Amino acid sequence: MTTTYRPPLVVVDLVRDVKGRGTYEVAQRPQGLVDTTRPMYPLYPLRTDSGGILRYTYCTPDFIIGTPMVPPKPFREWAMISSQNRSHGVLFAGDTISFILPQCENPLHSRAYNSQWSVQKKGTLICQKLRYHQYAGATRVWFSKHGLSDPVEEDGWIFSETEGAKVADGAEGAEGAYAAVCVVEGSAAWDPDKNIDLGKWLYCEKEYSPVILEVVSKSEYTSYREFREQVKKQEFKFSDGILEYTGLYGDSFTFFADHSQPPRINGKTINYAPEMGFDSPFLQSVWNSGIVSIRKGKRQLLYDFN
Repeated sequence: MTTTYRPPLVVVDLVRDVKGRGTYEVAQRPQGLVDTTRPMYPLYPLRTDSGGILRYTYCTPDFIIGTPMVPPKPFREWAMISSQNRSHGVLFAGDTISFILPQCENPLHSRAYNSQWSVQKKGTLICQKLRYHQYAGATRVWFSKHGLSDPVEEDGWIFSETEGAKVADGAEGAEGAYAAVCVVEGSAAWDPDKNIDLGKWLYCEKEYSPVILEVVSKSEYTSYREFREQVKKQEFKFSDGILEYTGLYGDSFTFFADHSQPPRINGKTINYAPEMGFDSPFLQSVWNSGIVSIRKGKRQLLYDFN
């Protein structure tokens, strides 16, 4: 009512058409590393000579799962506005607070810096607490009460599924999802008191244990039981600080929990400085080109910021 601005039709189409967008991957290259030889204030001297963050998201009508993949660097090499309270995990369709979120507790402050690092491909996410953190506490995983079934434990995996959620406006194509979490090293226990009206916290016995999260659309399996049986067949090897695992989507991961190297996906080391600054079926931009393309179907829009 107070502005003449209206979003372009291609943007409206993208926002509204959840089912029509289908299933796709998004990769972005935001900045975050700083030049530690220069003063940090009043402005952060951000580095542009190397990659810092590969922000990756896998989107389906049933769920969105994503993570900011970062190299295992000391927290002082990051702008604090970049490393503070990073979040990753899965949001399920149908309820705006239906999540599974691996994260670290913040026992002394309302914030933590450089707390976890990760690797992801499609619906498979592996993460771990970083030894180079500041203020990060125990490793834990949040399971929302809203929109998710009560978690069940079988053979070292914890399972949940979407159920009983009111389908959100614009999510008519959502059919639901299955999810599984595995604490790779050591045991895990539920907190009986904290935030129990909203969900459950799963605490890892070993704070630096890797955590595996698998999420799939229900349409990929004939039943919840079939999904659980398939997950339990997904063996992993964890030895000398190296985790080797092949996920439900067929991608193989090598995760260096000793922080010695960046993770590998299908034998290739993660590139934190890809050519594309934005890359998805709908929005693309070559890094530092100043040109951004937005398209969906016959609608398209081109911005040139040069």
